[in-house]
Amino acid sequence: MTGKAKRIEQAAARKEVDDLFALAAKVVRSEPDGQRLADRYVFLARKLASRNRISLRRYNRLHCRKCSCYFTSKTLRVRTRTASVVYACLRCGHITRIRKT
Repeated sequence: MTGKAKRIEQAAARKEVDDLFALAAKVVRSEPDGQRLADRYVFLARKLASRNRISLRRYNRLHCRKCSCYFTSKTLRVRTRTASVVYACLRCGHITRIRKT
């Protein structure tokens, strides 16, 4: 695959990942079984991003990197420390520490 075709494919995949995260945010608020569907959308977005080598850095605070759970108030615990913010997934127990800037 040439460089230009690869960039076009990555741009399309990046748009699809953005759409999947937006859809997950919409579904989790509106539908009664929205959490399970939002988790599926996050799983698909992560799979698509890894296949096309796309960074999900801007979505790190929206999902668990271990179990692909979309974070809501029922699936996330946030604690602030002096030097960092600690996100804990309540589904799998994975802890993410993000430095304060």
